[in-house]
Amino acid sequence: MGRTGRSLHQLLLEDGVPDRGARIYLAACREGPLTAAELARRAQLNRVDAYRFIRQLAANGLLRATSGRPMRFAPLPPEQFLDRIHHKAAEKVEELEGERERILLGWREALASPDGTDDRRFTILEGAEEAVRFLKRKVGATEKEILVCGTHDSLTRTLDYGLDRCWKEARARGVKVRLLVHIQADTLPLVKQFESYAEIRHSPIPIGVPSLQLDRSGLFVNISDQYANGAAAEPLIGLWTTSPELLAQGREFFRQMWARSTESATRQVALEAPSSATLSIVAGREDESLLRLKEVAELGMRAAGVHELQLDLVGLIDTIGRQLGREIGDRVGGETPPEVVQAIREYYTAHGMGQVTVVKDRPLTLRVNECFASQSPSSEVGRVLCPAILGAALERRLGSRWSVTTGDLGRGRRSGCLFTIVPP
Repeated sequence: MGRTGRSLHQLLLEDGVPDRGARIYLAACREGPLTAAELARRAQLNRVDAYRFIRQLAANGLLRATSGRPMRFAPLPPEQFLDRIHHKAAEKVEELEGERERILLGWREALASPDGTDDRRFTILEGAEEAVRFLKRKVGATEKEILVCGTHDSLTRTLDYGLDRCWKEARARGVKVRLLVHIQADTLPLVKQFESYAEIRHSPIPIGVPSLQLDRSGLFVNISDQYANGAAAEPLIGLWTTSPELLAQGREFFRQMWARSTESATRQVALEAPSSATLSIVAGREDESLLRLKEVAELGMRAAGVHELQLDLVGLIDTIGRQLGREIGDRVGGETPPEVVQAIREYYTAHGMGQVTVVKDRPLTLRVNECFASQSPSSEVGRVLCPAILGAALERRLGSRWSVTTGDLGRGRRSGCLFTIVPP
């Protein structure tokens, strides 16, 4: 009597292994580790095809490259392959058991809700629960894209009724989810909850009527969707249409609004990190700030595909100098230029920054001996840093911008650095 049941070859095919890949795997099982050329010969394939299927089998764990030269490929033992098949089957049974009640509940709800399979062009959905049940089924059948024009109220409903989970599941299937919303400070925390699976853009104008377009199959419009203090103020009434004319108009409206919109991240930066944002550098923890700067630079280079970034060192030195000057200006006293200069002289001495003397009163010229910045290997540090410190300190104390110029710093450590201060 012949043997009945499925063969190892059939199980491989059912597991998604192509016929030619199955032949290569079975050849390796019969004869042990073989080279790629030997596997191609045993499976009666040309080398190009054989190499391609060998790579696929290796990626799937059915073949393993062994050490040595030439390289040989050993098969996953058939016993282990069968164990894997049994494990997958057990997981599938468990999954079906878990889904049983949900599937039956969805079927009962479908019997009591508007039938999306009829040929009606317009369906009125009254009440949030009815509308959400209807939309969950429609989203579940979406294959290509979901286009959303959202408001704060409609997005709140989406989260409250779990419709967002359907969007997330659709994205996992490869469906594009695009959300267009007018982002304000109070809307931003809500919008962030959709970032992981939706492409979000900021509409330049508020969204008048919330809508949901699924592929080219239908358009849902919220006719009434009002929230008050987190609770529904009016019952939701929605319109679902499959009218080709309205679908075309809705897609064109979305396309135009999308073209005029801006990236959500750009809007987020404008709301959360205005131009006054700073990078704190704390004594003893400077590495943390430098690491943050490194992360920002790496992020920008990776996004732009750039392998090298040249920072404006002079600009950085000037920024640091002006920040230091403002801090010093807050700590010293004086209400007139001579008083402030005297306070700066005392501050320099007290903190070991150098010895400051007044060389001339008009124009006001200062000499700094043993200036801390001029001791750097690069005189450019002193040329930029010191004027920025002095100018910012005077500006903070006296309320107007003072210009500070410097002479030759080449002999700064021996004869001092000269700084000429020009009033505004």
